[in-house]
Amino acid sequence: MSVPDGGTMSLGGVSRYSESSISRGIPGLRGPVFQSRATGYNVQSSRASVKATILSTREINEALAIEGARRALIYQRSDPNGSFEVQKKADFITRNIGRVRK
Repeated sequence: MSVPDGGTMSLGGVSRYSESSISRGIPGLRGPVFQSRATGYNVQSSRASVKATILSTREINEALAIEGARRALIYQRSDPNGSFEVQKKADFITRNIGRVRK
């Protein structure tokens, strides 16, 4: 099966239908005054679908590098002395932002 980038594919679903009926009345006597009848219906359904998103590792790496550089500039501006700790934090963020450990 093929799904385009950003496309949605339906995997399937389950539907349930039930019906019930109840009659009440006085035995031996007929007519709307002496008898009542009720019927009920219940319908349930659920569906499962998947949305596909294609991720390019090159695009992700470029976005992370830009974000890391942006954060490094923010840290440098907040500490005009350019301390070693601020640079160390900026380097850590640049290297690790968005990474998922398995």
